[in-house]
Amino acid sequence: MADLNEVKVPKIEPVDLSKLPVKLPKIDIDYSKCSVPMWCKKCLVACPQLVFSVYCKQMVRLKESDTREPGIYEVSAVRRDKCTMCNKCIEICPEGAITITYNDVVLKGTKTADTAEEAKKSSYPLFVAPRPYSFELNEEMIALLRQEFEPPGVVNKFTQAIAGKKGTEIDDIAKDVFGEYGKEWMSKVLQLGEEYPDRTLEVLREVIDRTGELFFPLIPQRFIEIAYLSTQQFLKLPILENYCHKLVYQVPDCYTLRLLKEKCSSKVADILPCKYGCLTALEVLFQDLNLDVTIDMKTSEDGYCQFVVTSV
Repeated sequence: MADLNEVKVPKIEPVDLSKLPVKLPKIDIDYSKCSVPMWCKKCLVACPQLVFSVYCKQMVRLKESDTREPGIYEVSAVRRDKCTMCNKCIEICPEGAITITYNDVVLKGTKTADTAEEAKKSSYPLFVAPRPYSFELNEEMIALLRQEFEPPGVVNKFTQAIAGKKGTEIDDIAKDVFGEYGKEWMSKVLQLGEEYPDRTLEVLREVIDRTGELFFPLIPQRFIEIAYLSTQQFLKLPILENYCHKLVYQVPDCYTLRLLKEKCSSKVADILPCKYGCLTALEVLFQDLNLDVTIDMKTSEDGYCQFVVTSV
């Protein structure tokens, strides 16, 4: 018996397929005849070997390609190594656009119909996006909110209401004026935020649907950002913390507070009458989203307000 330790296994070298004498059928397509393949698709359906494929030559973002329009799509024989020359694609092609050649054998069809003209007669309702599709907040939505809730309006109303008033009367008026403002402000934000969706919101909701997590703080944060970016003069809302139990953000250089200092006295501005607008807006937001949270507000000598929202 041979010693197993001395048995030699022969080495098998991989075959270089490029050197094998393999000839494949040559498939030519006359694109001047085959101009609406996505509308026709007869060769794709007839071919038992799935030799053909159609791709879009001209894609426009946010616009659906019309299958009836000549030159938009193009058919290609992507798997000609699978072609058995069964002749089915040639027999079914109404334009006679396909020619298959193998050695001295040439298979070619004849024109029996004008697919481009037939395509024009068919109905095809195209999808039209109602508004531009973007990851950014919709500018039209921001403009609508700014027009209705820009701070000068509520500050002027408050200034007129406190004329000749003192002490606790001013605080009570602030609760009424800014409280009502905050309620209407956030209600409108919630309404328009749903009417003007963006890709960011859709991605957030897809993640939430798949994981069952992160509804808080991601969805509330989006509406809060819409509210402040549409009424304040800064371009970015500073988010300090956002995880599953807490959302912390700051309002730097508040436009409303600056107007209060100009229209009223510094003494009135120092009691922060505008805080009732922000706090009421947050209450409306979390009631609408059916989330149990606690809301805390802190102020700084640097001139910003900080809000801490904690999930209960």
